[in-house]
Amino acid sequence: MTTTLAQALAVGTPDALTTSLLAALAAAGADAAGFSPFSVSAQLPAQIANARATEQDIRATLVQAVLGDYAGNIPAAWVTRTAKAWFGVDRIPATKARFLWPVTSAAGTITKPSRQAIADGSSCLFENVTPINVTAGTAQLVEFEARTAGTVGNVSPGSVVGFQVGASGLGITSPAGSLIVAGRPEESNVELFARGRARFPSTSLAGNSAAFDYWIPTNAQTITRWAVDDSNPNGPGSTDVFAANAAGPATVGELAALDAYLQPLRGKGTGPLRVLAAPALTLSPGVIIRATSPAGVAAAAAVVFSGLNASVPLGGGKGGVLFLDSIRKPLLAIPTVYELLFSGISEETALPEYNVLTFSPSITVTP
Repeated sequence: MTTTLAQALAVGTPDALTTSLLAALAAAGADAAGFSPFSVSAQLPAQIANARATEQDIRATLVQAVLGDYAGNIPAAWVTRTAKAWFGVDRIPATKARFLWPVTSAAGTITKPSRQAIADGSSCLFENVTPINVTAGTAQLVEFEARTAGTVGNVSPGSVVGFQVGASGLGITSPAGSLIVAGRPEESNVELFARGRARFPSTSLAGNSAAFDYWIPTNAQTITRWAVDDSNPNGPGSTDVFAANAAGPATVGELAALDAYLQPLRGKGTGPLRVLAAPALTLSPGVIIRATSPAGVAAAAAVVFSGLNASVPLGGGKGGVLFLDSIRKPLLAIPTVYELLFSGISEETALPEYNVLTFSPSITVTP
């Protein structure tokens, strides 16, 4: 008897399996209905059904892990081990955002050792990586790192305006263009398996567009989104790579590092390779959020938009369209939120090819 894929993936519930087993016993002339509910004869079918349900779940998980196409449905530990065994790749961990922000002193000279000045970014706190030694009338550029890994640290310009208790006299601003490295989430199951599969095209001497799907995330881990134009955009055999991090277009430093890594990988006889920052498309919608308990809702909404900044593919992915529901649903999932009013954005927004979408929303929360 050949087992079908559907059968291999099927997982029954203990109750359904118990019912099926009792029906099979009855059909064979062994009716268990008359036994005391506490007897072994009455309990045995349920125990067998529980064991079968566990067995089916393990089997389905194994099949999904092996196939890879179902990677998004199974525990991360399974996919991590499968990707390592099959492709020799490890899961990319979440990273913390880092910024270079100007710090000032209200009076005299103020010093703070590394990790002792905590800047408040509303949705995330930041620690100074470099020591602070600033005198009144001057500004010191200080590197700060988010305390929390992931996209929550990719705060918008102007969102950090002060320090927590213990940094009296220090001032801070967070101007545009101060991002050093964007925070990124941990590589998902689907992303990990896709990168593993892309490793094989990367071994070709000539390379192809699929090879970039392995080269880029493996060796430029802060680059979370990219697109490859291999339609000879810059002459015969040429290729353009558009890159973005979890906060927006790739930084100058990220582009330089990625270019230095990719150039030697180009096969002999191929045309020029350009590594470019994905053009930014900024949307500035207004959103009025009505919540029965407004406290904390604005910060939670900022986290939602930060996550969207990190997750929307270049050009919007297939179809090149951003649907308003992709914003509406996560905002409505915030506790106590019951209504949303949008302005400055339509139900469907077309995104140009290779563009990276960034949100700069105006958020108002009312009861």
